[in-house]
Amino acid sequence: MRKLILCLMGLALLVSPLDTVFATQRVKTNAEETLNKTTTDTGWEQYFIGNADKVTFFVTLDSSSTTSAVTLAVTLEASADGTNWTDIKWYDIAGGTTLQANETLGTLGDETYVMWLNADMSMPHIRLKVSNEGNWDTQTGGVTISIVQDK
Repeated sequence: MRKLILCLMGLALLVSPLDTVFATQRVKTNAEETLNKTTTDTGWEQYFIGNADKVTFFVTLDSSSTTSAVTLAVTLEASADGTNWTDIKWYDIAGGTTLQANETLGTLGDETYVMWLNADMSMPHIRLKVSNEGNWDTQTGGVTISIVQDK
């Protein structure tokens, strides 16, 4: 009986932190933008992250290209007031602990780029733009930007 109670207490301790972590995440996915030769970027997608502890972006490209790589550029800016913007740096999987100032993605098909902000980001307004950079003469690509905030 004593072992059973200890096991149940241990299980309760393991479950409760997971419940609080996943219950506070907020995911927002923007409508998919289709980039091609004439539609060259997604425009600035703006987010309020003032009350978030962690912020992660997923930029997904669904390209029609099968013969030549199409490239995308990702730009991120922050603002204290939502009016005056400045370029900021972020982390990604390839860079590890090195901050990134810009990123160019190249692909023959589908690709997802994962990037996240420094935990001590003090500016509450963020905006992100994805632009087509090269080989978009005949190809099209659907770009989806998703943000995950841990509040």
